[in-house]
Amino acid sequence: MTTKPLHFGFTYTPHGAHPGAWRHPDSRHDPFDPAQITAQTQAVEAAGFTFIRFQDQLAPEARAAAHAPEALARTEAFTTASFLATRTKRLGFVVTGNTSYFEPFNLARLTASLDHVTHGRAGWELTSGASYPAARNYSQTEATPEVHYARAAEVLDILRKLWDSWEDDAFIRNKATGEYVDGDRIHPIHHEGERFRIKGPLNVARPPQGQVVVAHEITSDLSYAIAAQADLVFLGSHAPAEIRNRADAMREAVKAAGRAADSVRLFADVIPVLAATPEAAKALLADLNARAGQSADGYVIAGDAKQIADQIEALAETGGVNGINIRSPLLPTQLEAFVELVVPELKARGLWAEPKDGATLRDHLGLDRPANRLTTRADLKAAV
Repeated sequence: MTTKPLHFGFTYTPHGAHPGAWRHPDSRHDPFDPAQITAQTQAVEAAGFTFIRFQDQLAPEARAAAHAPEALARTEAFTTASFLATRTKRLGFVVTGNTSYFEPFNLARLTASLDHVTHGRAGWELTSGASYPAARNYSQTEATPEVHYARAAEVLDILRKLWDSWEDDAFIRNKATGEYVDGDRIHPIHHEGERFRIKGPLNVARPPQGQVVVAHEITSDLSYAIAAQADLVFLGSHAPAEIRNRADAMREAVKAAGRAADSVRLFADVIPVLAATPEAAKALLADLNARAGQSADGYVIAGDAKQIADQIEALAETGGVNGINIRSPLLPTQLEAFVELVVPELKARGLWAEPKDGATLRDHLGLDRPANRLTTRADLKAAV
């Protein structure tokens, strides 16, 4: 059964989610032009999306240059989100950071800092790389997925400790007494793990959200154990029956991890191809397929505004998800069309959860702010 209203996210992909997008005459997007990225992000916020998602590209594939420019290069995700945070007010930012190629302390600083500069609107999407080209860029050898996921689990544990290494009220800043911080409210983590030894504490104050929202995408059976520790899970871009299978498996994994099944927000990805008529939408999709010599990778729905809304509602109903993540096939025109035509239809049906000014990403998603798990104070430990 659909959880109404639904949260909506938007995944930014240079040029668009369809591999033929950059060759289409309507493609006018330059992923290195900050004005264009700003305009699209502000359009996403104005429409009422809960968050925008920036995935990263760690290794350019030169052989893909002629056919897939999105696989070559883009601006770094944390830098991009930090820049855009100053030009938005309520939009959440979900940014990927790969645990295979980041040191955990650096990743903790980046994520906590992003939460501060966004006033609590940050999410970190944990990705675990198994990319040989990326490994060559980071002085690593190729490793198995199992090795990458084992490292990811330890990194996640470290980040959550580091985020909690400062208590919320550690900063005193008493000019009269000269006390700037209360040392008893700062906690080294003394992590001794299989791969990392980190004393801590972090050199960034505790994030405004307490813990940055952690996201993960289901890409294999190995994904479920990590995702069961997350706050936000992307189930992928699939037809409703497969989304339902993944949603059910995800909730079982969450329960097996000792958490309530409804403590994680589940999102399905959709690539909507929109036009004024169903025939025009099908023609646009056929044109994009022809330009790329292939179809888009994911769950593609085509039609007019009502048909797109119908299919999104059916996906949410059958799939049992909390939200829908939109991947526009062609930028900027398909994003503009979705905002102008489909969003009002979804809002009229009561399907659209509108984020509020001043709220954190956790607030928008209906997630509690976690208590600090490292505190030694009895009054706070009782709340954990």
